[in-house]
Formats: sequence, C-alpha cells, structure tokens
Amino acid sequence: MNNIPIIFNRNKVKRFRDRAARISDNKNPLPQEVAIRMLESLDSMKGDYENILYIGCVDDTIIKYFNNMPTTKLFVSQDISYQMAKKVGGTLVVADEEKMPYSDASFDLVLANLTLHNVNDLPGALLQIRKLLRKDGVFMATIYGTDTLKELRQLLMELESDIAGGAAPRVFPYTDVKTMGALMQRAGFLQPVASVDEIKIAYDSVFDLIADLRSVGESNSLEKGCDILSRKIIQELDKQYQKRFADSEGSIISTFNIINITGLAAFGD
Repeated sequence: MNNIPIIFNRNKVKRFRDRAARISDNKNPLPQEVAIRMLESLDSMKGDYENILYIGCVDDTIIKYFNNMPTTKLFVSQDISYQMAKKVGGTLVVADEEKMPYSDASFDLVLANLTLHNVNDLPGALLQIRKLLRKDGVFMATIYGTDTLKELRQLLMELESDIAGGAAPRVFPYTDVKTMGALMQRAGFLQPVASVDEIKIAYDSVFDLIADLRSVGESNSLEKGCDILSRKIIQELDKQYQKRFADSEGSIISTFNIINITGLAAFGD
C-alpha cells in the first residue's frame, strides 16, 4: 500500500457504514434492485456454489437467496463495519476489502454489491479476490460508474461556485466500464465481462436522496474532506433540483450508473 495514493479515508468509510447500520431498514431501493439483477445473471450461469463470500452488506437480498439453496454450506458476510455485517447475517467477518483475511482457494463464489468504489487499491483488491477463488470459481460484482449522481454533482458544483466562490470535492471519482474491464484482466480473471446498467430513482426531495445515500453508508469519505454543506446551499440545491431534474409528477430524478463485472478463476482439471 506504500505506493498507492490514498484517496479514501477507510476510517471514515467504517464510521459511515456503522451509522448506516443504525438507520437502515434494508429497504433501500437501489441495492435491492442491483442485487436482484446480479442474482438473475448468476442464475444464467447455472452453477452450484457451496462456499460463498459476500463483500459489503448493505442489503440482505443475496443471503436470503442462498439460504434457500440446498447446495449452500457456508455463507460469509464480510464488511468493514461489524454492525453492517450483523444486519445481513451468515458467518460474520469484519475486514477491509484491501486486506482479505482468507486462505487462497477458499470460495466457489465471491460477490460484491456496490462496495468496491471507495477502495484505494482496487487492482490489489481484485487480485486478492481472484486468489480466494477455487478452480472454476466465479467473481461477480457491481460498482458505481462514471455518471452516478450526475444531477447532484452538476448542481453542487454550480451552486458552490456561485455561492461559496468555489466547488469542494464532495462526490467520489467514479470509474468507467473500460477501466473495470482492464482491471479484471490485470488481476488475472478469465473471460472477464464488464457492462453497464443505468438506473433512475425518483425521490420526493433532495433531502430524501441524501437520506437514502446515508442509509447505505454513502457519505463523503474522501481523504481530503471538506466542510459540511451550508443550510443556504442545501435549500438552494433542493430548489434547483426540483426545477431542473423533476419528472412529470414532481419527483426529482437521480441517475445511478452501475458497472457489472464478472470473471472466472482458473479452470479446473
């Protein structure tokens, strides 16, 4: 990690996920929808998985699925936050995605749902995950892509520039599908596939959007933090969001760009 630039403060990530576990009811529409799509893709591969590792526990859809599968022997729920992992259940492991605590070839399947976007050493994390897989093992993950929260980011930049004289870094530097495909190849996955889904979610107000983001631990965990948004900016943000990005029913629309990645470990003999 010595030569890896520190973009995200992992202590902040843990703290925000601890808070999310206290306020979340596992009903956030985005991780549920993404988890359902992930399981549909997994079903199309027609594999049987005994030992499963689930990294990032913002939703319990996936463990419910595997609890009903007769082939499941071990389901490990890993999160940097114990409180978040506890909400999902299974065999709980508290660990950072940058420091996996398992032996090589421990799992048939590794899943990560919307959790790898704030890892500093993403290539290193992917390499560790590939080594965790047994022969014929599968890795499947979702990660926020470039256009995620594009409406919110645009308005924040404009408003802070106008009101405060300059925009502060508040939203993650999301990656793109081409980069993720290249990183999967670099980590040694066989037959890597990367694709993109665009999901739009309607909210009554920007306050509801922010509350939803906080409920899954998505607050500003950048190492170079910034001041909390002023009340004046938040009020104007809601006003402008309603004016510029509302649908015909008056709900504001937020875009989530979801990159889906899949890769295989080495083939069996």
